[in-house]
Amino acid sequence: MPHYRAMGDVPRKRHTFHRGPEGTSYAEELIGQAGFSASSALLYHRHSPSALTAIEPVDRPPIEATPDHPLTPRHLRTPRLAAGDDLVGGRTPLLANRDVEISWVSSAGGGGLYRNAVGDELAFVQEGAARLDSVFGALTVGPGDYVVVPAGVTHRWTVTGDGPLGLFVVASSGHVAPPSRYLSPHGQFLEHAPYCERDQRGPS
Repeated sequence: MPHYRAMGDVPRKRHTFHRGPEGTSYAEELIGQAGFSASSALLYHRHSPSALTAIEPVDRPPIEATPDHPLTPRHLRTPRLAAGDDLVGGRTPLLANRDVEISWVSSAGGGGLYRNAVGDELAFVQEGAARLDSVFGALTVGPGDYVVVPAGVTHRWTVTGDGPLGLFVVASSGHVAPPSRYLSPHGQFLEHAPYCERDQRGPS
């Protein structure tokens, strides 16, 4: 059972010529998990989404990870870590392998526009309040929220609370989705799932 949400001015049929109230045509953009053959979102823009204003390198030192052998239980005291300058560039890597990179960041400065082209990001809000702006709209988040940011989606974190925003971030090399054992064959959450459709909310 796929979830469908429609916001704003969208045409009745997909992939058709669509004009805005000012008479100009909207540019259509398809954001898909696997191109045209998987779950996707269809967006309409007043301006071309492929237009570029600047391309800038991100200077980030490589993660110097060492194998945890023998496997040892660890207590990660994230509140003791230094605060970052922004919510993307200021992340402190904690654990990593070929599939995920788990990091912590605490910042009152928010951040600039960012896009992860490799995979989805799952952020757990440990403290503070913020607004996540993206091409899908604005999403207000607070302590205890899990936020999934799809791969390839340009977004920006803005801190809205009095204190810093603390995020526990899992950056995946693929997509984040509910485990199949919690879903019916048609995609509905089953009764033993730890969360269900009414727990989910999207941007406004």
